[in-house]
Amino acid sequence: MLRDYDPYPYANARPLIDKGRLLSFCNALRRIGWKFGIISWLSQETTPEYDEQVVAAKLSWIDRNFTLVDEIAIVDYGVAKHEIVAPREAILIDDEAQNRMHWDASGPLRRSY
Repeated sequence: MLRDYDPYPYANARPLIDKGRLLSFCNALRRIGWKFGIISWLSQETTPEYDEQVVAAKLSWIDRNFTLVDEIAIVDYGVAKHEIVAPREAILIDDEAQNRMHWDASGPLRRSY
């Protein structure tokens, strides 16, 4: 579907974990000062028009599933996520091993999972 330039998967993906538990946990962290950001890649196969559709789909998904977000960066596929956020204490949760490795190496107070 992604190569068909169909944004449906981005708009309709089911969360991989219990959304209620995640939001409850994040609310507890927010009460002690944590902030939440999302760094997300655009599709690997893309056109400018498809990028617009994917951005709209991802923003819609975030609005429905993770309302606690403070900042969102939707960037080209393959952009180094550790270079998107100013150096600070931060945790990255990512399915790409290379992103986690670079994140951990980018500062002493950064960790990934």
